Amino acid sequence: MDVVRSRAWLVSTMSDGSLAGMLDDAALFPPENAPMVTAVPAHRKHRASWYALLVGPFLVPAARLDELTAHLPADSDPPPKPEELERRIALLEQLLGSPGAT
Repeated sequence: MDVVRSRAWLVSTMSDGSLAGMLDDAALFPPENAPMVTAVPAHRKHRASWYALLVGPFLVPAARLDELTAHLPADSDPPPKPEELERRIALLEQLLGSPGAT
């Protein structure tokens, strides 16, 4: 299938929203291990591309949240602190049950 037909199929498949956000951006993790200085602009490019509907969240290790803040545009909301993430995870576990629970 040529590229144009492939894109047309993908866009038509995405139109119902079933693939929206399907692909998390884990560029900071192995195997890529991208530096933050290149990963943040690359994610913004993905979010503006023709396949943007497929692009999910930019995944950042909690230990690198401060580093992320330094690379965000000035008008961006700051990322949550690790303590806030832990609180949210605990709340989700309460609502959904602990991992591995039956």
